Amino acid sequence: MRILLVNDDGFDSPLLAVLCRACSERGHKVLVSAPDTQQSARSHAFTLTTPILCHEAQMEGADRAFRIEGTPVDSARVGFMSLAEEPVDLVISGINRGYNIGLATFVSGTVGAAREAAFHGLPAMAVSVHESASPATALMFARYCVRMGEKLVQTEMPEQSVCNINCPALPWAEIRGSRISAHGAACVPGRLCGPDHAAGHPLLLAGGRAGQAGTGRGLG
Repeated sequence: MRILLVNDDGFDSPLLAVLCRACSERGHKVLVSAPDTQQSARSHAFTLTTPILCHEAQMEGADRAFRIEGTPVDSARVGFMSLAEEPVDLVISGINRGYNIGLATFVSGTVGAAREAAFHGLPAMAVSVHESASPATALMFARYCVRMGEKLVQTEMPEQSVCNINCPALPWAEIRGSRISAHGAACVPGRLCGPDHAAGHPLLLAGGRAGQAGTGRGLG
């Protein structure tokens, strides 16, 4: 299977590398097209008026890998429209560090990239893990995501739908399976801080967690 990997945490994210190796372990052909820098909370933004520069790079497990000077959606579009030498079978966006649930999914670059793929008729997944999950749990989750992706491409899904999966910060042996859930309404609060010492203006900081305190729900 030909898998395109994108994310919003940037090309250098360790979780992207873990997912890439997991895909390769299953014998899939992997193309990585990821933002050159951190692009969390970019939602569905994409570039219209300036060139999108693509720099070929190396990543263990990838057949080809590129650093994209653009948004997560730019990375997805460039990946399946231009960089892929053959049609892509599956797009996986992630692994994001921090949950993407509730209303945070509307601002998430991780979900935005997967949504763009779905808009073009491609099977698409957005995958995220709690920010305090252990490396061992992240590795097992990456392998789980690849197996789920293999099933997704064989499953009839509603048109332009995204499979959004979130993994808790538990030892993998304590996770009791998966469940389809309703979309929640947890929001991303802001904190008014200031004044800004440089300009004397109030400074609004968007919270790094959405919804209930301590849930580890990210903005990616």
